[in-house]
Amino acid sequence: MSARSIAADVASGARSAASVLDEHLDRVAERDDEIHAFNLVTEDKARAQAEA
Repeated sequence: MSARSIAADVASGARSAASVLDEHLDRVAERDDEIHAFNLVTEDKARAQAEA
């Protein structure tokens, strides 16, 4: 799914920003031990922004 389609879904109310965040954080948790793509994941800050 493209960023544009995710943004459209959030804007239309089809998905919430918090649900998109959850999906992405789950994916990071699944894969980052293997690929080490992130030095820092600020879940609390991201969640506060998603719920604002």
